[in-house]
Amino acid sequence: MREVYKNLFVCNQAEFNTYEFDDTFSYVLAAKSFHKCIAIPDGCEDEGYVGNLDSKNKEYLLAARPDRNLIALNLIDAKDAGYIPDKLIRVALSFVNNELRKGRKVVIVCNKAVSRSPSLAIMYLKKYTSFFDGCDEPSECFARFVEVYPEYAPNNGMLDYTENFLIFG
Repeated sequence: MREVYKNLFVCNQAEFNTYEFDDTFSYVLAAKSFHKCIAIPDGCEDEGYVGNLDSKNKEYLLAARPDRNLIALNLIDAKDAGYIPDKLIRVALSFVNNELRKGRKVVIVCNKAVSRSPSLAIMYLKKYTSFFDGCDEPSECFARFVEVYPEYAPNNGMLDYTENFLIFG
């Protein structure tokens, strides 16, 4: 787990499963594997599902658990940016911002912490902070971020989505 900005952390699934978090943390679980454990299928009372969740389910893309300070995103590490739901990303960034403004620490987690979670951190930093001030091109933003998070190695879809976000907001 690495702090990439004040109180903003990027973490992989293995670290998340073994780290001892205290009650000052909030979580963005940015992988389908987490979502499958947390989302509730229609007609059920228990969390978790096997197979695929019905696309009409209210938690199909996002399962929010305010009582546990977390959201779980049904987000795959797609090879094409077209498979990344814009609304889902924007809700996640808003959640991160709101939690940080409350004085909480926020951990963004995905399976390996090389694509989805660091990309979400980059988008948060671009939208809500001055971290990338002076960076005119996405390549400059990526270079600056790699200084604090050298493990960043996004899949093509996440890279394209993040690059477009950096350009167009």
